Amino acid sequence: MPPQAAASLPETRLARPLRIWLHDPSTLTEGDQTVEREIHGLLERYICECLTYGPGNLSHWWSDGVTHPEITHTGIDTFKFLGVSWIDSLDTAPFEIDVELSPPDGLHFTKTIFRIGMFADERVPCLCDRSLAWIDVLETRPQCNRDWAMAVELTAACGENAKPRQAGHRQTMAQGRGVGPFHSHGRGVSSLTTLSASMCCR
Repeated sequence: MPPQAAASLPETRLARPLRIWLHDPSTLTEGDQTVEREIHGLLERYICECLTYGPGNLSHWWSDGVTHPEITHTGIDTFKFLGVSWIDSLDTAPFEIDVELSPPDGLHFTKTIFRIGMFADERVPCLCDRSLAWIDVLETRPQCNRDWAMAVELTAACGENAKPRQAGHRQTMAQGRGVGPFHSHGRGVSSLTTLSASMCCR
């Protein structure tokens, strides 16, 4: 089966309610919870999946839940997720995820820009202390792609929705010490740390 037809389960589960949320965030799901609450729960799994495309020094990171996530409709088929994720049940990390829904069916993402975590000294990825309030974590989040512990663009691997920036092979971070390879897993993966300062600073 071609990769384009085999969207991941976390991706499909997140894309479907996102369409519903666009029309009415208070819509109730089968579990009698709002579709917005359902999306909040699904974000944890999608973050875990995105982390598998990251550098080797984040291979031990996994999301153990998200807190105070925000959803913003940024374009016709584009959305932004902003929030704080628990990492390994220990401490926390801010995240920003920009997704573009596939227009034909809306059941997978044409593109995902995934950012999570920060650097300490010597550009070593670090977590925020669990005692730090979530609002403080978000206020101190990086403003440039190069300052996130992980910042990658994931695109469709093949098919009509494929993006020209797809990598199709391993790429390494241009900046940062001890950062290992990105694993494509059949999907286009591009490091965003190579963007110019004018492009990456938001």
